Amino acid sequence: MGADATGIFIAASYVTGIESDENVTFLEAMAEKFGDDLNTPNDLSVPQYEAVYLYKEAVEAAGTTEADAVIDKLDEVSFTGPRGTVIMHKQRHAPLTMYLGQVLEDGSVSVIQSFENVDPGEQCPQFAN
Repeated sequence: MGADATGIFIAASYVTGIESDENVTFLEAMAEKFGDDLNTPNDLSVPQYEAVYLYKEAVEAAGTTEADAVIDKLDEVSFTGPRGTVIMHKQRHAPLTMYLGQVLEDGSVSVIQSFENVDPGEQCPQFAN
């Protein structure tokens, strides 16, 4: 975002200022892996990271990588990562904590307020729960 974004308010399901051990560990690992080439992790990149772990959990629960069996387990798995615990139980979508944050001069985002378990609503009308 650069210096021009300093002071801007944002709402997202992930901001770097989330105070949790999992987020600190995640940010440290990202900094170690990418060094100066690291872009600020955000609401687009963190869900992809978590999706790999949710898929892993579903494969382990299914005991196979067969697609239908894994899909059947997606609404039973969870993963605790940088955003907190993600549970895919709403039509295989996850109610998420949303964060109101403010961009700091260094590009990080401080959390001003959080709104827990925001319901994603009906995502797939033709899909039975």
